[in-house]
Amino acid sequence: MENKGARYIEMDHSILDLHAFREQKQMQGEEKAADLLEKAQAFTERYANIRESVRAKSLFRKLLSLPEDSRLTPIQERIYSEWFLHDYKTIQGLTMFNLFLRNHAKELSEPDLIQGALFLTSTFEPVKVKKVIQNKFELSILDLYSNEEYILVQRNMELSEVKENGTYFIRKIPLMIRSFGIGGVYPFHDIDILNEMQKEFLLQKQGIENYTWRAFLKKNAVKYIF
Repeated sequence: MENKGARYIEMDHSILDLHAFREQKQMQGEEKAADLLEKAQAFTERYANIRESVRAKSLFRKLLSLPEDSRLTPIQERIYSEWFLHDYKTIQGLTMFNLFLRNHAKELSEPDLIQGALFLTSTFEPVKVKKVIQNKFELSILDLYSNEEYILVQRNMELSEVKENGTYFIRKIPLMIRSFGIGGVYPFHDIDILNEMQKEFLLQKQGIENYTWRAFLKKNAVKYIF
């Protein structure tokens, strides 16, 4: 006679093994992502010439409707650095992160390059924080455009600054179980901003085939943060 108890125990062990495997892959993914981000930031500091930096700062001020000669505030500098690495298109038509991947393609492993492709599609995304789980450095997130809910691991800042039910712009990449934050968490308090973004998206989308919300955010989101 078949031992059902033994079969259930075996199934439980299999489920636990799968969960442990996925958690291990999640942690490995987070470590690799943090390392890749650090290397890309170091590359950008070394590689970006004065001409490119001046061009980028000028465009950034224009997007934020700032005077050309204005000094950026500390928070604006933080957002500029993130935008310059991930969203700004250089004279070559590539982002700095894309240039980093191209220049280090022979040194990076295949998993690094695959993960690097996720970085290339990252952008500022408007979300609502449903819950803050400080002891795990996690945020329970609601995407305000798609209504998707997910867990975000945010290890690069003090989560006591993040308020439950607050609305924020975040930047992340998907990993095995949870998404991983690769930028800051920037608050916005006017929910009408989302309506304005959606209206502009629909306006820009007219006559442009396959124009996506993510492509719109990549180009325009930074100007809605302030």
